[in-house]
Amino acid sequence: MWRSPHIIVALLVAPVLAVLAYFAASKLVGDTAGPAQRGASYPLLVGANCRRSSGQCQLSNAQLRIDLTMTAYSDAAITLELYASNTFDGVLIGDGTDKATASPFERIAPLRWRVALPHPSDAATLPFVAVADTTAFFAELPTDFLQHRASASR
Repeated sequence: MWRSPHIIVALLVAPVLAVLAYFAASKLVGDTAGPAQRGASYPLLVGANCRRSSGQCQLSNAQLRIDLTMTAYSDAAITLELYASNTFDGVLIGDGTDKATASPFERIAPLRWRVALPHPSDAATLPFVAVADTTAFFAELPTDFLQHRASASR
């Protein structure tokens, strides 16, 4: 049976055809990322460094990238600086308390923003919203990346 050239060719060609069929079906049926629609809201992907005590958090989407960096740590507040790949009309972040309050970022350059936050509670996530031309981009930020300076300063 294994000496038949037809069997040997079939065993070599079948995996190649299966891979080609997978990519062809994905191209025909798969979703493609399009431009953001005005008035819509889109989730941001929270990077892996946001879940470690790194002092940095990266948010991304098919269209934009946002880098959050903790630039100052004191007993009273934490200062975050944001660098974005696109311009925004406004950026808000929750302060980590149980109240529904948000702190607006202050624009320091066209693509750079800064905010001072009170220390969030240990198990808190920070709601984050960036608005560009009536389009909202949102994420829930874990507070793990804010523990970097806290552990280094003690």
